Amino acid sequence: MSARWVINPVTLKELRQMVRSRLVASGLIGFLLLQLTGVGFMLLLSRDDAGSTVGSLSLGKSLFHFLYFLISAVLLFCVTGYEGTRLALERGGEHLDLQFTTALTPRQFVDGKIASASVLIFMFTCSSLPFMVLSYLMRGLDLFRVFVAVALLVMTAVCCLYGALLLATLSTTRLLRGIFLLISVFFLFYLTVIVNVMGAEVATSS
Repeated sequence: MSARWVINPVTLKELRQMVRSRLVASGLIGFLLLQLTGVGFMLLLSRDDAGSTVGSLSLGKSLFHFLYFLISAVLLFCVTGYEGTRLALERGGEHLDLQFTTALTPRQFVDGKIASASVLIFMFTCSSLPFMVLSYLMRGLDLFRVFVAVALLVMTAVCCLYGALLLATLSTTRLLRGIFLLISVFFLFYLTVIVNVMGAEVATSS
């Protein structure tokens, strides 16, 4: 990654297509609605007959675990899968010639893809932070530790982006691609569990 992101034509192209993409817009809106519905449902369940919130100390941690799992699943599965699929389609027979006739270097391609995907990660993360702050207001969490846990998740997602781009550029048969895809899915499941355990340990430790 370098400062060439600012004028990287790949970044500009990816961001322009991202703004026009209905998939990204609907995914962001659906993610917000899912968080709002889940948090509202948990708050309703935590109220007693008098209308006061019970067990708020554990409620803050429960809200954080729920939100952290959602954002980790979106960043590690959806964003990396989206970027990897887009690059794999661009390397198909219909578009591969464009990558050989361009004056851009492979480094610029990677930088542009990572930069645009980082913007997507930033968008989803920012949409989740207000709900994270709500979990802090319910007590039981330290706000600084919450931000540290989110930062660790973002760095892990960026590392996964490099792996997704690497798998998307492999020139193999469909069988091997299917095998690599299954291995990647299992690896992401395992990584999601590890990240959630570590994030919960960082955010809730005293």
